[in-house]
Amino acid sequence: MMRCPASLTEVQGSDTLCVGTLLLHVRMSALELFFRQSCSREADEITQGTPIYKQRAPWGHFSDTSMELAAAPPGITDLLTQRTILEHLFLKRPTEGEFWYVIVAEWIEQLKRYIGLPTTRKFYHQRTNPGPIITRRDYAHTVDVVHEDAWRMMIQWYGLTDGHKPIKLVVYNYRRGPEIEHNQNSFKVMLSVSSLEDFHHVKFSKMEKVGHIEYKIRQLYCIPKDQQSRIWVKTDTDSEWRLLLNRDKTIGKCLDIDSDFVRPTVALEICVEDEKWVNAPQDATEIQESPTGPLYEHNIFTDLTSSWEVDIHEQIDHIGKSLVDNLHVNFSAFVQKAREFVDERDYHLRQRERDIYLRETFIEDLTEKLEDKEKVLDAQLESCERQLNECDRRKKEIEVECKKQREELDRLEERRRTEFKTLKENFEMERDKFHSELQVLMSVLS
Repeated sequence: MMRCPASLTEVQGSDTLCVGTLLLHVRMSALELFFRQSCSREADEITQGTPIYKQRAPWGHFSDTSMELAAAPPGITDLLTQRTILEHLFLKRPTEGEFWYVIVAEWIEQLKRYIGLPTTRKFYHQRTNPGPIITRRDYAHTVDVVHEDAWRMMIQWYGLTDGHKPIKLVVYNYRRGPEIEHNQNSFKVMLSVSSLEDFHHVKFSKMEKVGHIEYKIRQLYCIPKDQQSRIWVKTDTDSEWRLLLNRDKTIGKCLDIDSDFVRPTVALEICVEDEKWVNAPQDATEIQESPTGPLYEHNIFTDLTSSWEVDIHEQIDHIGKSLVDNLHVNFSAFVQKAREFVDERDYHLRQRERDIYLRETFIEDLTEKLEDKEKVLDAQLESCERQLNECDRRKKEIEVECKKQREELDRLEERRRTEFKTLKENFEMERDKFHSELQVLMSVLS
């Protein structure tokens, strides 16, 4: 899931009081500008959703003139300079750890046509200023991504459309190569001593640091700051628990994650009062080592050095909803509709996630059944092959045996013929001898 820069509620705390003061100063200026724009829209009958230009303040400094109307963007950079800069930045390849931003593809193509860069798609618009940047998918079927350096330059030149937020993605080095991470992994987080029902599903980038994940789990379970903690992880239910002691490493590299659909389990272990680690998860080996490195309050997508590019309506809602209700009657209805829309989108996303999980479970079960069936068929085939080989061997033995018996019978028959022939000759001789003796006897008697 794509993630946008965090709001002010995610960075509240004693350690960020100075930053919060500066942000409040900027947002009060944004509030004043919004009121002026509201009055101008009512007077000139301009429809809602008019693009605004958001001028990025210099690094480490926030200016009161951080936003101006997009109808007259500052002409500080000519088209030739823009083309020279962007032509190089558009050719950049994804590198692990870099950030890329989502922009509607049609807006990018219109910008290329405007500044004179070659385009790959056929658009029939005239060569005109593309206006403020459009990031939401609602306005197009396809989107492109640009490098962070190109995004910062285009924000200075063209600004961001009202109601749109920066969609920031990070590059992760999969086994097949570095690619932009479009879907974050869902982590099942819990305490090492929690019951099976006490867990949360939280999505983190594969490039997120271990220290931030530990900080978020401590936040979820309200762990006091004076208590030490460390985290155990396993990539799936059948794998073994692993102890992550280096909070500066990325979770994707620690677990060797190579898919957006891996759902690791993370357990937070709390150190006891005598500074011993005795609450390791079940079936895990107890290790008496403490983690190194700090806890990170902000995620990798939070930019603490630049101006906050956040929707103006969310800022006004945070500063003073009652004031907005008095000056803009329809704002409460707008906020309510926006929340309903967000809740509906969140519900659909959760439903889709559940459907994907059910499909994955079904596919895994079906795969196991097919593998078992394949094993059975392989065993049957092996048995049939053994029987066939045995039959061939037996057939050859029978043929050899029959051949021997036939030869033996032939020899026996030949011997018997010879004996019968000899007996015949002897009988004939005896007969002739008997006849001769009989004749002699007859002659004597006569």
